[in-house]
Amino acid sequence: MRERFEDRVVPQLAAAVAIATGLLHEPTIGVMKSLILPTRLHLLLYWGFLDLQVQVLMYNITKGWYDPVPYAIVRVGRWSSYPFAWMFVRADRNGTALVYGVTPQSLNAWYVEAWKPINGSWMIMPAWGMRSAGPSWVTLLVARGYTSVYVMPLQVRVLTDLYNPRLMRRTLDDPRYASANIWASGGAWPTQFETETGITPLYQFVSSNDRSGIYLAGSSAAHDTTITLSIGGRWPVAVTLGSERVHWALDYATGTYTITYQRYTVLRAREVQRLSADLMLEYASQSIDKALNASKNLIWSEVYRNALAAWSFAHRAYSDEVMPLFDECIHSAILISPLIFAAAYFTERILVKGEGFKVIFNIILFEILFYLAFALVHPAFWVVPSVLLASLALGMLVLMFVVVLIFYRESRDIIAEISAKMLGYHEVIKERISVMLMALSLSTENIRKRPLRSILTLLPLVVFSMALISFASVSPYTAVLPARAPAEPRAVPFEGITIKRGFAVLADLLDEPAYEMIKAIVGDLGYVSARYLYYSPSIVHLGPYALLMSGNSSIDVPAVIGLSPEGAESLLKYAVVEGSPRPFFSDDQLAIALPSTMAKLLGVTVGDEAELYGMRLIVTAVFSETSLSYLSDLDGYYIQPVDSIFYGQLHGFTMPIQGIVIPLPYQWSRLVILPSGIVKRIGGKIYAIDVIFNEKIDDKTFEELVKRIAYAIDAPCFTYREGRYVAFSKVPTYAAIGWEMLAIPFFITTLSIVVSLLGSVKERTREIFTYSSVGLSPGGAMLMFITEFSVYGLLGATFGYFAGWLFSKVMRSFGVLPPTLVFNYASVSIAVVALLVLASSLLAAAYPSHLASRIVTPSLERKWKIPRAPRGTFWEIPLPFRLASEREVQAFLLFMQEYYVGAGFEKRLFRVIVEPKVDIREKKITFNIWLYPFDAGTEQEVNLYFTKERTGGWRAVLDLRLLKGMTAVWTGPSQYGFLDDLRKQMLLWGTLPSQERAKYIRRAYELLAASEGVMSSEQASGEREPKG
Repeated sequence: MRERFEDRVVPQLAAAVAIATGLLHEPTIGVMKSLILPTRLHLLLYWGFLDLQVQVLMYNITKGWYDPVPYAIVRVGRWSSYPFAWMFVRADRNGTALVYGVTPQSLNAWYVEAWKPINGSWMIMPAWGMRSAGPSWVTLLVARGYTSVYVMPLQVRVLTDLYNPRLMRRTLDDPRYASANIWASGGAWPTQFETETGITPLYQFVSSNDRSGIYLAGSSAAHDTTITLSIGGRWPVAVTLGSERVHWALDYATGTYTITYQRYTVLRAREVQRLSADLMLEYASQSIDKALNASKNLIWSEVYRNALAAWSFAHRAYSDEVMPLFDECIHSAILISPLIFAAAYFTERILVKGEGFKVIFNIILFEILFYLAFALVHPAFWVVPSVLLASLALGMLVLMFVVVLIFYRESRDIIAEISAKMLGYHEVIKERISVMLMALSLSTENIRKRPLRSILTLLPLVVFSMALISFASVSPYTAVLPARAPAEPRAVPFEGITIKRGFAVLADLLDEPAYEMIKAIVGDLGYVSARYLYYSPSIVHLGPYALLMSGNSSIDVPAVIGLSPEGAESLLKYAVVEGSPRPFFSDDQLAIALPSTMAKLLGVTVGDEAELYGMRLIVTAVFSETSLSYLSDLDGYYIQPVDSIFYGQLHGFTMPIQGIVIPLPYQWSRLVILPSGIVKRIGGKIYAIDVIFNEKIDDKTFEELVKRIAYAIDAPCFTYREGRYVAFSKVPTYAAIGWEMLAIPFFITTLSIVVSLLGSVKERTREIFTYSSVGLSPGGAMLMFITEFSVYGLLGATFGYFAGWLFSKVMRSFGVLPPTLVFNYASVSIAVVALLVLASSLLAAAYPSHLASRIVTPSLERKWKIPRAPRGTFWEIPLPFRLASEREVQAFLLFMQEYYVGAGFEKRLFRVIVEPKVDIREKKITFNIWLYPFDAGTEQEVNLYFTKERTGGWRAVLDLRLLKGMTAVWTGPSQYGFLDDLRKQMLLWGTLPSQERAKYIRRAYELLAASEGVMSSEQASGEREPKG
């Protein structure tokens, strides 16, 4: 290629430069330089060039204004990765630089910055900070524009090898279009802190090139600096310490490992751990040791590879394992705090039960004691300084909840009062909070009355909770688990491992640092080979297109594959029809392997020359595309790259494709194979990495190797070994230890509580009868016992938590418990423990509570039943409602008319369609309703009237007549809902205040005094006074 460039391109460039120079300096032509400078602007702002005047300024703190910076180098460009896309101008002694050739706003914005070296470690450069905005972006519309760049003297640090450690990938540009088409982004962003104070410097700046992974960071801090690197996540991906001028992968690895190990040591001291965190830190430590040993022997390639592996493991230990443990400590402390508060309250009520102001003092004292014990036990108070504030905030939340509850009840009462004034007192109010408070008070009183039974009931719960804390553990764990491959391969080219993401294009591509990292992990166990991919330059309406030329013919090639000599041999060893099964002897050999169909069309054979991408290549092998088409990759899909037609970014334009289509690969007859070094030089990217074993290895070594690779990179590992296809990937899961032994204690605890509660029900039969005589309902009896044993469960979980912590300390000191046991008292799984203890107590309380409810009014029906069945379309129902006097009957009918005109006009299960009319003299009310579902059109006539009994008083009778619709709806749940709503209004009449009843009686007198006997709904609602 170099020879062709020197032979063909260089002479033409030299001739063009000579002609242009001669014309410009020809005296007879007389070209003025002022006429050819790019300073013209088209009148329509469509094309032309503008001038940009840049002022370089530095903020002077002593005088509070800006000073110009003379002789600074101003750089202006459009932020392109192309190195020749920048213009450089030196400022004059006044700090002013004039830049020619700037395009107007319609084309793009321009990025402007300024630099001036001071010495080997300090430089005047753009700065962000107080009164300093750093570089500027400018767009122009006039012939000359103006902008300023704000600089400060900063200490410079060079940061190399800045990749995304989860993929070890930089930002990948399309090699055909550079930064105009980004395939995958992966650059990190550094932030600097002063190591001693932990605050950001007053001034700092970062200039980045995430395509190469090299950054320039400036800081006003002259002392040690801590640099954190972030890629859009919550935790930084790397930390580097010290005042060195150059930081690289080994610094990131050791810095991240150091801070991770320090923080994890703090957690381990409080017996908080994760098994996968231990594993990641062990892997990181081993890789750092290998890198340091290699540096002593000056094997820098090994240092670099192992540093990348150590960085990946340390980063995952930091962000995925250790830092979430701090979060988990905080969350568990906040979850347990309400349990502690409630247990302290009930303990005071049971043990002390003060009166008057002593109640408040005793409760506060118990809360403080319990919370101090909790702070001593729980590690969050020792490792996270903000937990105390968060826990105190819980008290504020409880107080706010009480205030909101009071506000809600007061607002509800006001709304109910306004509603009653407008629509009457027709709402049935169920007061549940007072019932629950009564049940809590009775439960603590019953526990206090029988201390021996209470202790015997509480003891199994405490022991069960202690066992859950001490002998069982649930810990989040990042595991590498095997799974079936997405598709079953037909045949594979080798036994080993393939690391591949998705369809291996665009954002699924891999990068060189990942390749080097996997080399370090594999070591001497096998050979690591990268597969490179390069799409030819795209041509409109054709897509990727390049000509492969021979002396006889030419053919288009849309893409090429780059393989190492070992990779090419493993793929082509059974497919080569001409040439050697090992077609390449080095990565940089100017050689090419052709499919047999393409070689025939070109008229070439092994040893002939072909030209592709301007390179003269020797044909070293011809392979059978038919043989290769039978091979699959280790993931079950294709070895060859995906056809660009499925991706507009690859193809150059979007092709209309209907529906959801799985991308298909190019056929082997359209692809050629080059050495990987050649494809890498022309811009090829890695789309898969293969691990080919040198010799047979045992199962344990194989599984350990796959586990390390899967932990190191966010990509699945597809393996083929001894006829088995298995895919390995990281899966967040939980490590549960000891839970299988606790099923029997759970049932024993539940049964012991059942026995205790049955005895309690037997002992308290007299009390239940007493409560029943003063109005206790069956549901109230059940609530009383369920609440009592909820208190038992709450106290058992709390005291078991403290007992489990103490017992585990003793057992750990004697070395009885295994080191892999993770204690539950500092994890969110403590909520599971509390729920299990509460579940055991509530499950045990179910049957005895049911027995207690049967004791209350055992001979009465629990639910009102309709006494008669319908006859055809007529249904007469005697109602369990009786009134003493005729005037009260008439007043009640007006009360019902008011309800069905207002609040009861439309309900969920029925709707009034004919307004109610009251016949005062006949003592009846008549109206029509629709029953739900309304689209069924079920309509009935309702006639409610009263008949006089022989013994005195008036009995209510309801007549229903089906007018139209479905009989099933008429006799179904909607009808019962209407009847139950009517019955509740009858019950509500008996609870009305005397003044409310007098209002309806007065209205009945007025109607009787009137001349007409029928009252309309307008009169009932008060909209019109009755005549007469």
